[in-house]
Order: sequence, then structure tokens, then C-alpha cells
Amino acid sequence: MGESSSLMSFLSQNIPGVRGASITHDSFFGMTEHAFGMENTWYGTAFTIGSIPPVFAVQYGAYGIYSYDYFYKNMVKE
Repeated sequence: MGESSSLMSFLSQNIPGVRGASITHDSFFGMTEHAFGMENTWYGTAFTIGSIPPVFAVQYGAYGIYSYDYFYKNMVKE
């Protein structure tokens, strides 16, 4: 368990957006699990794990990946 937590710590400190996505995921999906009584159940765990990739996709989209791609393509054309 110590290795995975140190890996996540490293990622959150060195890759932009990981910490923000983690905070967004933990707060929203933790609240959702609590509201539906899914805490400490196998389907709650499956829900949590399955929701991680979409949260990261939305978070990075919100950070402007598409905008950076657009600007880069237009800079190369000139």
C-alpha cells in the first residue's frame, strides 16, 4: 500500500491536473456513494474505480487540451 500511495503522491506533484482531478473525483463521487449508501460495498468500489477515467477526461478537457491543440495547429500553419 505504501508504494501505491507514494506513486500517487509523485504523480499528483509532478503531472499537472492529477491533484485537481483527484480532488474533484473524491469529493463528488464520495458524496454520491454516501448519498446512495454504497460505502464499503463491492459495487461502491466498482463505481469508484469505474468513474476515475471519465473524471480525468473531463478535468483535462476543462483545462483546455482542445484549446492548446487548436492554437498549436494554427501556429504551425503560419
